[in-house]
Amino acid sequence: MLNKIRDALKSAYSPSKRTVEIKALLQMHNGGLMAELDSEEMVQGLKDNTIRKRFLQALNFTVTFKDRTFALVVQYVPVNLLIERPGLLRLIEGKNRLDNNSLISMRWIKPPHKRPPRQLMAFALLQVNDTDIANNLI
Repeated sequence: MLNKIRDALKSAYSPSKRTVEIKALLQMHNGGLMAELDSEEMVQGLKDNTIRKRFLQALNFTVTFKDRTFALVVQYVPVNLLIERPGLLRLIEGKNRLDNNSLISMRWIKPPHKRPPRQLMAFALLQVNDTDIANNLI
């Protein structure tokens, strides 16, 4: 399996001159695999659709990419804010001059049906895709 992944990575990154190394390959309890690559450059490359597509074609089996996210607790959010509304995260990014698609998701920590009827504020969990953005938001 390691050689197949390594070959697929080489194929995806060709004709680049850089060697492709996998530092670690870990089998998860759910049967999935987690690969640790040798550089941030390689990880960022796999986020590019062209490289990712070449990697998936060379690998020739189903792969799901799960990008790392960082959770932040957002305190005192008005409960009448529809945080599930499509476009809300993009609006927040725009108003706060954040990178596009840097906010991944937002959900209530305590589900709305478990709140007292007159509650006005609640806490939410915000998922961010970059450590620098997470640290700046804190």
